[in-house]
Amino acid sequence: MSTKVLTAKQTYDILSRREQDLVTQQKVKLDSRARVLLGLARLDHRISAELADSYIALINALEAPASQMLFELIEALCANNRKTFTNTRAKTPLPEGFSLKDQLLLYKDRLCVNRNTELCTRLIREAHNQVSVAYPSRRKTYQLLSPKYHWVGMEADCIRFLTPVTHTRLPYATPYDGLQGVPKRQAQ
Repeated sequence: MSTKVLTAKQTYDILSRREQDLVTQQKVKLDSRARVLLGLARLDHRISAELADSYIALINALEAPASQMLFELIEALCANNRKTFTNTRAKTPLPEGFSLKDQLLLYKDRLCVNRNTELCTRLIREAHNQVSVAYPSRRKTYQLLSPKYHWVGMEADCIRFLTPVTHTRLPYATPYDGLQGVPKRQAQ
């Protein structure tokens, strides 16, 4: 087997992508993705209607519980906000950055959340488990929550919630030798 020494121009041509090649590759890729094995004209109208109905029912079944749980969480956060933060509300001029809107206490137009509650944990879990963001990192989870919600130590709570607990794991036990079924002997 022999190898050919390439010139700099040949190497550049091989390693670089030309614009006209990229355009045609994109067209081919989009065409292959959009290609249907059996077009709608070839399918019986009853089959296509049944497929559409089942697809819509499946989407509605998947979206309804998640959106309902999220709505319930937001309602619970608003109710908790109205019940708590009485000492901040009692101050005649609200501290700098705080405001009241529809009986909700806001800090820089973000809803104040009571820290160390189950609602706070549910809120972090909901932001982290969204399908649209595909399990974001600790920092990204904080960035998703911070424009809408506020509590002291939010970033630390996001980090603590999403950090795997390693100190509670059991130490790895050395396995027995699989062939004999007895512990391995030490050299004498």
